[in-house]
Amino acid sequence: LSTLINEKDGLEVIDWLEQQLEEIKKKANHVEKIGHNIKEDFDWFLEEYERRKEGKTTKVFPSRFPSLNKILGGGYSSGNMITWFGRSGRGKSIIVLEEAIEAAMNGATVLYWGLEMPRYELFTRAYSSISARRGIFTATIDGIDYECGFPQKEILMAKMSEQFYRGFKQFVQTIDQQMKGTIIFRCIDDPEFVRRDCKQLEADIRQTGANVVVVDPVYLMTMERNTSQTAGGDVAATSKKLRSMAGNLNVILHVITQAEEVDDQYNKETGERELRIPTRKEMKKSKHLLEDASLTVGLDSIDGRGIIVPRKGRFGG
Repeated sequence: LSTLINEKDGLEVIDWLEQQLEEIKKKANHVEKIGHNIKEDFDWFLEEYERRKEGKTTKVFPSRFPSLNKILGGGYSSGNMITWFGRSGRGKSIIVLEEAIEAAMNGATVLYWGLEMPRYELFTRAYSSISARRGIFTATIDGIDYECGFPQKEILMAKMSEQFYRGFKQFVQTIDQQMKGTIIFRCIDDPEFVRRDCKQLEADIRQTGANVVVVDPVYLMTMERNTSQTAGGDVAATSKKLRSMAGNLNVILHVITQAEEVDDQYNKETGERELRIPTRKEMKKSKHLLEDASLTVGLDSIDGRGIIVPRKGRFGG
């Protein structure tokens, strides 16, 4: 141990100690009964049914999008990993933030790992979206009236009028009256947010008691070691760890990944980009995240139009 301490840094020593502790636990955990017998353990099943009916074990939080709720049978269920994919700059973060806010509005504690956006920008987007749900203002676009919130760009640049700012200040100070749950952001500009691997994510989930977790984007996490020595082995190991974590901790885990840019998304005659979600072949580096997820959702947007398409789900395509 003394040799290890002298040769390795602090985090590696902690990892080694955690591994040794897990081995000790395995050896000490002598289980007299293995598994559950379908012919004998019906009492457990019926009790679990009642617990689920009362929302004590499996929790369901709705999507912001009615079509997804219809497909999912009411919303996202705990214990599942959902992978969102799209090309760069197509609105992945905005869409998944909407899902995080929707869960928080319905009572969830959401842990949001923002590995790309600074904290102020994420707060800005969230405050603007939440205020839009209240319909604080009305905007007319193409002759249609829309309920909207405080202007995101003016909040981001700190250029709201004094009248707007007074209303905005009152809004953020009373947000607890509108949101049953909450969102806990950990962002790239947080000084204490140094470790960004699966072990830290698990520790954060346990400490916050999160029901819903977002990792945006997953490829900026510190990947697991590539013990298989194969191409993409680090991503595969991380994906497997995340999928297992969602089940073991009984959380809804949203992970965001990116598709590659390809030529066939452009119209050959006009050269203009078309609205089209990525295919599996455009997900070379992230295919394991698609395979391990309970649900995969592709998205694309262009000129104010967008499309969200559920691809693979546990209960059908």
